[in-house]
Amino acid sequence: WGPSYTTGILVAGELGRWRYAGELKLGSLAPRPDAWMHGLEEWTHPTVSGRLGYRPNQMWNLGVSASAGPYLRDFATVNFKTGVGRGDFEQRVVAADVAFGWHQWQMWAEVFVSRFCIPKIGDVDTVSYYSEVKYKVTPQWFLAGRWNQQLFSTLVERGVATKWGADVWRIDFSPGYRFSAYPQLKFQYSLQHGDSARRDFTRTLGA
Repeated sequence: WGPSYTTGILVAGELGRWRYAGELKLGSLAPRPDAWMHGLEEWTHPTVSGRLGYRPNQMWNLGVSASAGPYLRDFATVNFKTGVGRGDFEQRVVAADVAFGWHQWQMWAEVFVSRFCIPKIGDVDTVSYYSEVKYKVTPQWFLAGRWNQQLFSTLVERGVATKWGADVWRIDFSPGYRFSAYPQLKFQYSLQHGDSARRDFTRTLGA
C-alpha cells in the first residue's frame, strides 16, 4: 500500500560508511489506509522495524531490513480462543536492497519476503521484488525500465493445494526529459499480468 503513515517514532543516523534506522509504529506494514485511524488498537502491540545500510563507495549502496508486528484489527479477536490475542498473529518482513551508479547508468533492486500468521491456517508467505535501471542518454534525456513481480505460497484447504493470492508481474518503461534542475517531463507505459479479475493484462499510460 505504499508508505505506512501511522503514528510512531523513528531514530536514524550514520556511523562512517554504515547507516542505521529503527522505528516503533502503531501499525504493521500491511493494513489498508482505513486502518490507520485506529492507532489506539496498536498501543499494546506496536510494530518494530529497522534497517542497516552500508555504502562502501560512491557507486554502491547496500542494505537489509526487517519488521514485525500484528496486522489484525481489534474486532477480529471476538473469534479467538481464551488466551489468544492479536499479538499472536504477526506480519514479519525481511528485505534487502541494493543501488548502483556508474557514469550514465543507475540501477536499483529490492526484494521483500513477508510472512503472515493467519488464525486457523498458519503461516503463509509472499515474495515481492523489483529491478530498475535508468540510463542518461544525454544530460537532459533519460530512459528507465523496471520489472516487478509478486509470488504467493501454496496452502492446503480441505485437501486441495491452492495459492492464497494471485501471482502478478508488471513491466514499466519510461522516457523522460529534464528541462533544468526543477521541471521534468516523463511518460510511462506499464503492462501488468495477473491479479486483475477476468482480464489477463492491464495497461497504463501516464505522464
